[in-house]
Amino acid sequence: MGLRSRPTRLSRRTTVAAPVVVGMLAGVLLLLPLGPDGVGGVVRIVVGLPFVLVLPGYVLSRAVLPGTGASCSVLQRVCWTLALDMALLVVSALLLNVLPNGLTGTSWVVLLLLVLPVAGVVAHVRERGPGRARTVLLSRAWWPTIQWPAPRRLLIAGATVAIAGAAIGLALVSATTQPSPGFSQLWLQPQGPTTTAAPETAQLGVYSDEDATRQFRVEVRPDGEPTQTWSFSLDPGDSWQQSVDVPGDARTVALLFRGSDPTPYRQVWTSP
Repeated sequence: MGLRSRPTRLSRRTTVAAPVVVGMLAGVLLLLPLGPDGVGGVVRIVVGLPFVLVLPGYVLSRAVLPGTGASCSVLQRVCWTLALDMALLVVSALLLNVLPNGLTGTSWVVLLLLVLPVAGVVAHVRERGPGRARTVLLSRAWWPTIQWPAPRRLLIAGATVAIAGAAIGLALVSATTQPSPGFSQLWLQPQGPTTTAAPETAQLGVYSDEDATRQFRVEVRPDGEPTQTWSFSLDPGDSWQQSVDVPGDARTVALLFRGSDPTPYRQVWTSP
């Protein structure tokens, strides 16, 4: 009695624990304070790319389509890895966008650290038994009178629809939740004609539409006169006003500074 080769049986012994462990270690490393530049930036790129773009999709592909060799070729595994990874990224973006912390690097890493072990456990359970490529409910033996498509094609079609729907949903959510940058307004409005050398009264004002309480400083510099300065803080939606004297025959400049920034944020002036 001759010996029989068992390539498929040997391929089933390929454990999914290795990519899961590597992914968990990479995620923990990305959570450490590596620094934004230099060696830390290089480490984040080298470790982060496979952690985000390869490992989650590969482990998910092992859970969806267990085994290798006769049941799943290398090309099929690569296609499944890329497709599932893209689908995971789109769905994760939609999920993180509605959470309080939003889309941040830390939230991405934490979510993928949760996905990797769950998908690894599912893949391990499915690859223990001999019937790992198809489920009983999708077997044609249950539906002899209907020509059902192969389960693998159904999964590919479902993944394609899910990716397209998630991409459309992400585009709609992004279009409706675009953050608008905060800003502040400054004005200097004379109360009367400035055609004489006598000082005239002008209304100086600041309106804040920032995203948080900010500290402001206003300087009024009449030509040939001492500079007048006011410092104050404004909450979003609040305003500040002050009456000032401006010379009628000289140029007066008003400058608005935000916080400790020495560069003027807004500048207005009156002409003689």
